[in-house]
Amino acid sequence: EYIKKKIPDFDLKEKSILELGCTSGGILNYFRDQGAKRTVGLDPEPEFVEYGKKKLGLEIHKGFIENFKSKIKFDLIIMRHVVEHLLDPVKDIERAYELLKDDGLLFVETPSLYSMNMLGRWKENFLTEHPTIFSYKTLPYLLNKCGFNVELSPMNGNRSHLRVLAKKKQNIDI
Repeated sequence: EYIKKKIPDFDLKEKSILELGCTSGGILNYFRDQGAKRTVGLDPEPEFVEYGKKKLGLEIHKGFIENFKSKIKFDLIIMRHVVEHLLDPVKDIERAYELLKDDGLLFVETPSLYSMNMLGRWKENFLTEHPTIFSYKTLPYLLNKCGFNVELSPMNGNRSHLRVLAKKKQNIDI
């Protein structure tokens, strides 16, 4: 709904969508039901992958983006609550860049450095579960470094999750 609200002319009918960290594919199922041409998911957890495949009939692959092979390019890549878990977010976002069509979009949602008392609970949040945490300045910086122009980045006072919609830059080498 967020993407549809922010970009009302984003017509799903001819779009291919890849979701990283899709669990069992609830969002992909929604996009498919809304008319997306192709929906593909990627998740490291075999139980989620099997459920999404068998119960929802979705195309979901087990694994991580660095090993994902695709013959098609995507119109939209979704990374909801993924980027904070990555050990090398630059490498993985650069891989997302490679998987996008020339006019493709990347949607990233992640906890803000200041949300959920992250700083007050830094030992719990940073050690293993979230090796990388972003602010409203550092996430757009990372995306720009990896070949994206930030189209939408709501300023919410860092009190909530960050949601950024970025468009692939043209004719650059990453």
